[in-house]
Amino acid sequence: MALPMLDLPTYSVYIPSLDKEIKFRPFIVKEEKILLIALESNDFSTILSSTKQVLQNCIVTEGVDVETLPLHELEFLFLNLRARSMGEQVELEYVCENIVDDKKCKGQVMVQVDLLKAALDLKKIKTTIQLTDTVGIKLKFPTMDVSEILASKRTDIDTAIELIEKCTEYLFDAEQVYKPSEMAEGEFKEFISNLTQPQFMILQEFFDDIPKVKYESTALCRKCRKEHRIYLEGLLDFFE
Repeated sequence: MALPMLDLPTYSVYIPSLDKEIKFRPFIVKEEKILLIALESNDFSTILSSTKQVLQNCIVTEGVDVETLPLHELEFLFLNLRARSMGEQVELEYVCENIVDDKKCKGQVMVQVDLLKAALDLKKIKTTIQLTDTVGIKLKFPTMDVSEILASKRTDIDTAIELIEKCTEYLFDAEQVYKPSEMAEGEFKEFISNLTQPQFMILQEFFDDIPKVKYESTALCRKCRKEHRIYLEGLLDFFE
């Protein structure tokens, strides 16, 4: 005897890079289990792979590839997916750093976060950057494949160059364009290594300014009664 099939609701969210709303369904129990097992592993690659799998499973709109969407849009999509699947409210706990009688209060600050009120900071930033009068670089926003580099929070030069290379569409001068995929091994790294410090800083500023998922609220310390302004930025802030 065939068991009845359950109809799942669908929701929509606007994705700026696609300039359209895409539809998605809530994740089901077996997909929630995939996420929980991944989180328990504490392995970033496993978490990344599982998140991609669940997102791709739940997107109903055809032709959407999570591999190519900017990371900030995927974070926004996942917050909406999580809200529709497990509830809109998330409770976070902080320790009050307010100074009372020359000591830190250390009281409990509980914050109720409405995930559906998180918003994308969509300020305009330039993706084409002139390094000299004739030489420039066309950048693209980080996608999920570079999130491990961002999550590592390493600050060495080689890591910064690797990130820039993965987010470069092409270099250009007055004659032609040069794609990293068509360069000889080590050629792109050599080019970046020969930039001046001000030129390199311009590229780093691009990554500092990329759009992020943001949320702002207030919360009261239960001990000293001080009101705190709470700022969340990026997916991890919403679940730490």
